[in-house]
Amino acid sequence: MNEEFVTRAIEKDRYLKAIKLVDQFETELERELVRLGDEFVAANRSLFPDGVEADWNKGTFGKTLAFGRVDLEMDRVKSESDPQGLTLNLSTRWLEPDDYGHPDHEGALCVASYKIKNATADDHQAVVDATRDRDWNVEPAADVYNNSPGIFYIPIESAADLTAAYETLQDHFSEFATMYGVPAAKAN
Repeated sequence: MNEEFVTRAIEKDRYLKAIKLVDQFETELERELVRLGDEFVAANRSLFPDGVEADWNKGTFGKTLAFGRVDLEMDRVKSESDPQGLTLNLSTRWLEPDDYGHPDHEGALCVASYKIKNATADDHQAVVDATRDRDWNVEPAADVYNNSPGIFYIPIESAADLTAAYETLQDHFSEFATMYGVPAAKAN
């Protein structure tokens, strides 16, 4: 046991204050992502079933150092022959900068992102290509969770950056979301 470290954690309730700070941050992040999800749905009403609600989760996994995310079930499926439902995933992630092409970034890379879970690789690649053709300020990357072919993200450093990034991501989603799958009504 590192006695100095443990003593400092106990002194002046430092550990307790850190836990409360984490809880407050996660609560605020959840509230913001749910609000943003509602905006994505309102701006793209035809892509979502009536009454869709955000499903919140947080944690860590592999190359994603930490994340907070909401999932929103879409009214779209993978293809006419594959009725697997698509899901919009909005997340704030902390990543290793070198793994995402940002070697000069100091510390973890925090990003606002979205992906379409269960989408086909071909559909995702078409959106990546269209994104590059139209010079969006949105970067594509692989999805480390392997439940989608990739993500679109924007690095952020502040609450103002987070808001601006999700505005851009919402515009991007609105522009390209119909390139993923087909309406659920068309599936067999």
